[in-house]
Amino acid sequence: MDKFLFGLTAVFAKMPNRVLRSKRLVLVVLALVSIGMFYAMATRTVFDLSSESFMQDESPAQMALDEFRRQFGSDRSVFIIYKPTDGDVFENWQSLDRTKFPGVDLDQLIHIRRVKSLANIRLQESVGDALLSGRLLPKALPETAEDLNSFKARAMAQPDYVSSFYSKDGGYGGILVQTDFGTVPIEGYESAVDIAGVELDDSFSDFDVSFDEAAVIQEVEYRDVDPRDYLDFSDALGAVYGQYDEQLMYYPVGEPTIMSQMQDVLEQLRILGFLMVIIFAVLLWVLFRSASALVWSMVTITLSVAWCWGVTVLLGVTLSSMIALTILLIFSVGIADCVHVMSAYFSFRREGIEHYAALTKSYEKVGLAILLTTVTTAAGILVLATSNLEPIRIFALMCAFGVVLAFFFTIVLLPILLDLWHPTAVTEKGSVADRLGDRWHALGNVPKLVIALATATAIFIVLGGMLGLFINTVIALTYWIINAHQQILARVPTIVEGAPRLILAFFAIILALCIYGSTKIVIDTNISGLFKDDHPLAVAVNVVDNNMAGSQDMEVMIDTKTVDGMLDVDLLTAVDALQTSLEARYPNTIGRTYSLANIVKDTNQVMNDDNPEFYRIPNSNQAVSQLLYLFNSANPEDRRNLVSDDYSRSHIAVTSRSMGSFGYQQMFAEVDWILKQGSLILKPPIPT
Repeated sequence: MDKFLFGLTAVFAKMPNRVLRSKRLVLVVLALVSIGMFYAMATRTVFDLSSESFMQDESPAQMALDEFRRQFGSDRSVFIIYKPTDGDVFENWQSLDRTKFPGVDLDQLIHIRRVKSLANIRLQESVGDALLSGRLLPKALPETAEDLNSFKARAMAQPDYVSSFYSKDGGYGGILVQTDFGTVPIEGYESAVDIAGVELDDSFSDFDVSFDEAAVIQEVEYRDVDPRDYLDFSDALGAVYGQYDEQLMYYPVGEPTIMSQMQDVLEQLRILGFLMVIIFAVLLWVLFRSASALVWSMVTITLSVAWCWGVTVLLGVTLSSMIALTILLIFSVGIADCVHVMSAYFSFRREGIEHYAALTKSYEKVGLAILLTTVTTAAGILVLATSNLEPIRIFALMCAFGVVLAFFFTIVLLPILLDLWHPTAVTEKGSVADRLGDRWHALGNVPKLVIALATATAIFIVLGGMLGLFINTVIALTYWIINAHQQILARVPTIVEGAPRLILAFFAIILALCIYGSTKIVIDTNISGLFKDDHPLAVAVNVVDNNMAGSQDMEVMIDTKTVDGMLDVDLLTAVDALQTSLEARYPNTIGRTYSLANIVKDTNQVMNDDNPEFYRIPNSNQAVSQLLYLFNSANPEDRRNLVSDDYSRSHIAVTSRSMGSFGYQQMFAEVDWILKQGSLILKPPIPT
C-alpha cells in the first residue's frame, strides 16, 4: 500500500509539467466544452418544485395520482378565500366590471377548467317528480336586510357548502379555481378516437344522441408542468382579482400559488448564491492577498458547478430546490482543494523556490490528500443515491460528480491558469486579520466596550432575540478563544492528565444524550413552514385553516371495475361510513368530506319534501339509480366531477387543515388500512 501511495504522489508531482506541455490544447478543449455547458444551463434547465418531484414515476402514490387525473382531471386548484371589507360575504356590494383587466398575459387563464363560488353553486329543488338545480345565489341580489337574512339562512342550511364556499359566520367566502395543470397531454399525443370521423347510421335517427367529449377512452401520458407556467398563471389570476382589493381582501392557497411562491424562493437562493461567492472571494483574498489566487480559484470552482449542472440537464434530468445545496457543497469542497494547492504553492514561493518547481512540489505535497478527500466525500454522498426520493438521488449523484469535477479542474486546469498569471513576488505580510487585531488592541477599554455594545445591539435588532443571542454568544466565545488561545492550550495537557476519567465520563454522557436525542428526531415536511409567519402564503394558509374547512385536500379514488358499480347501496353506505369515521376521529384535522354519497343523500331528502329524516342512503339499488338519474339530468357537470360516465369510478374529496407530513402520518396509516380492505385508491395530499 505504501508503494502504491508513493507512486500516486510521484504522479501528482509530474502532473503540472504534463498539462503545461499541452496547455493550449487543454485550454481550447475546456473552453469549448464549458461554453456548451453554460449554454445547456441557460436553455435546458427545468425546475420542478412540487412535492410530486419527490415521488418516482412508478411509485404507488404517483400511479394512483395519475389514474385519478385521467378520470377526473387535474387536482391542482387555487382556493381563493375572500373577506369583504364590510365583514359579511352575504352583503350586497357593487357590481364588478369584468371587462377592465390590467395589461397582463390573460392567455394564461386558459388553464382554468372550472370556477365554483357563491355566485354559481347550485341548490337542488324538487318540482313535482322533477329535480331542478338552480343557483343558490339569485341573479338579482336582495337589497333589504330581511331578504339578506333569509338568503343567508338558506345558504347556512346547506351542510355541504358551509366551510367550503363560505364560513360558518358568513365573514369569509371561497372561490375554487380548478385548472388543467398536470393533465395536458405530452406533445405529439393523438387520441385513439377521432370524434369528427364518427357517424351514426339511420337506426339512431329517432334518438337524441350526443358525445361526451370529456369521457376518458384511453390512457394519456401528461407532460410535466413548467414552474414558470404556475408563476404566469398566478400573476394573471392575481391581476384579475387584485383590481377589486378595495372591496375584498384575498387569501389564495393551492399548489399553483405555492409553486409561484417557491419561484420567489429560487430568486432568494440566487441572491444567497451570489453572497456565498462574495464570502468565498473575501476569504481567499484574506488568506492569500493575491488577485490571481482569488480569480483562478473562483474560475476553477465555477467551471466545476457549470459542468455538473450542464451534464445533468443534458441528460434530461429535472432539477429541484436541492440544487442550492448541491452548488454549496461543490463550492465548499472545490475551494478546499484550491486552498490546499495555493497554500502549498505560496509556502514554497516564500522559501525562494521558483514558479515551476513550486508547482511540482505543491502537487507532490497535497495531490494525494486532495484525491483521498474527493474519493471519501463522493463515496459518502453516494450513499444517498439509494434513497427512493428522486430529488435526493439526483442531489447525491450531482454532488458526487461535482466533487470529482472539482478535483479534475484542480489537477488539470489550475496549474495552467497559475502559469498564465501567478504572483511575481510572494513576501511575508501581516494578514488583514492581524492588522485589524493590532488596531483593536490599540484602543482603550471604553471605545472597545462602546463598539462591542453597539455591535451586539445591531445584531439583536437585525436577527431578533434568539438568533441574535446565539450569534452574539458565538462572537463572544470566538473573541475569548482568539485572545486567550495560548493560555487555553497551555492548560489543556494539565487538565487531561489530571482528570482523564472525568473527561471520558463527560463525553460519554454527552454521547448518550445525543443518541437519545436522535431517537426523538421527527422528519416533517411542511412547505408553508419555509416562509415566515407574516409571509402572504403563511397568512393565507392560517386564514383558510381557521375559517374554512382547510387548505389541504386528499382524494380517495374508488374503482369498482364494474359498470354501474357505484350504484350499489352497500358500497355507498360504506363510503358514507368512512366519511363519518374520518370526520369523527380527526375533528381538528379534517374539516369536510364530500362524495357521491352526499349527492345521493341530499337528492333523497329533496325528493322527499326536504324531510331531514331522508338525508340518508336509500335501501335499494334501484332507488339510488333513480336519484342519480335525476341529479345527472339537473346537473351533469357536477355529476361528472364526482363519478365516471359508466358509474364504475368515483372519489371522496377530503379537505383538511394544513399540517406537516408527520402530522398526517397516523391518519394516512389508518385510512390506508381501511382502503386496502376494498378496491379504493388513495391519492395523498400535497402538504404546504
